[in-house]
Amino acid sequence: MPEPHETPDFARPGQASVPRSEPAPTGPPPSLPDAPPPAVVPGPPAARGRRRSGLISGGIGALTALAILGGASLAGPALVGRSAVTPAAPTPVQTQPATSQVTVSGRPDVTDAQSRGVVLINTTTPGGSGAGTGMVIDAAGLILTNYHVVQGSTHVEVTVASTGASYPAVVVGHDAGTDVALLQVDATGLATVTLDHDPVAVGDPVTAVGNAQGQEFLTAAAGTVTDTSESVTVSNDSAAGSETLTGVYVTDAAAEPGDSGGPLFDAQTEVTGMTTAGQQAYVGPRSRTRTATVATYAIPIARAMAVVDQIRAGQETAQVRIGPNAYLGVTVGSTGPRATSGVGVTGVAAGTPAAAAGLTAGSTITAIGGAAVTSQAELAAALAGHNPGDKVVVSWRDASGTARSAQVTLGESPVN
Repeated sequence: MPEPHETPDFARPGQASVPRSEPAPTGPPPSLPDAPPPAVVPGPPAARGRRRSGLISGGIGALTALAILGGASLAGPALVGRSAVTPAAPTPVQTQPATSQVTVSGRPDVTDAQSRGVVLINTTTPGGSGAGTGMVIDAAGLILTNYHVVQGSTHVEVTVASTGASYPAVVVGHDAGTDVALLQVDATGLATVTLDHDPVAVGDPVTAVGNAQGQEFLTAAAGTVTDTSESVTVSNDSAAGSETLTGVYVTDAAAEPGDSGGPLFDAQTEVTGMTTAGQQAYVGPRSRTRTATVATYAIPIARAMAVVDQIRAGQETAQVRIGPNAYLGVTVGSTGPRATSGVGVTGVAAGTPAAAAGLTAGSTITAIGGAAVTSQAELAAALAGHNPGDKVVVSWRDASGTARSAQVTLGESPVN
């Protein structure tokens, strides 16, 4: 797994708290979009250089940083969806057929039955690229994955693991609160996974299959169910604060970054859950250079499919979003003392609603639609409540400190 930024975190009984972060990228950190992707984070495939992990990284979308309680003690849960990477030039990645018996880090490759309907997901982001896993749930090209796998991406590429066929994918809709996203590719006749909506029981054997470390082929991690209803709080390093996933399955399968969005199979090779987060421990008596996954968290497939059904029915709510995100057109960050009472603007893209309104770098956004915003998380939340085409009043102070406001028509975000 990628080296995480270590953030101490102590889990309360019944609720594991996990900070979501990612390995530090090379070069200056990328600026954050005004409507940053929710939990879980992009980066090139782990094997190509790291930026952020989906599988074991904290957050609604991807859990990466794990809390350290000392020695070989447990770290906090982290999302395991997208395997992050730096924008550095990719290095060749070994490819293996999904049915080979090659092992990676002690994880055997998958069987034909386990690879059926499973896809490898690669994303392009403003700051690099990422990798994760998905499941074909409809032969006409509908794919289920974690939102954190595709969140913040500007392009999504899906590769069918069993055939090698690749397709660009569109994010049809998502629910950041449950970390579910539905993708569409232009293909027909795709093999699909078999779903099992029945609940699991403690002790049931399960296997997590996915694109571990962005390796571009599937491997499997076997284990058993250790809890059938856990609550996991993960932080969102993309500025949306933290999110709590409730009622998730817990297993001792050693999933890895890049496995997020992949299937958790039962003994009949039917999908009972979707791998979403993991918990790690430092191994070795005194070493903190190597970590091992000690718990994997999965969203029950019945819950994930309930979100999918809502998206397919076009039933948008404050949490379930369909189509592109609303877009203002700014990047934000700290711009000095004034940013303490608002959100500092570090850049404005040409031809965007923000540019038309007169916002410039050095401005500080203070309110959206009359609601005060004091952090990127609040700004993201305010924009998330709107759709492209909505008219909203934006209030800000310009670089000289003069208060201004204007009504803008939000556009379609190029970022998922």
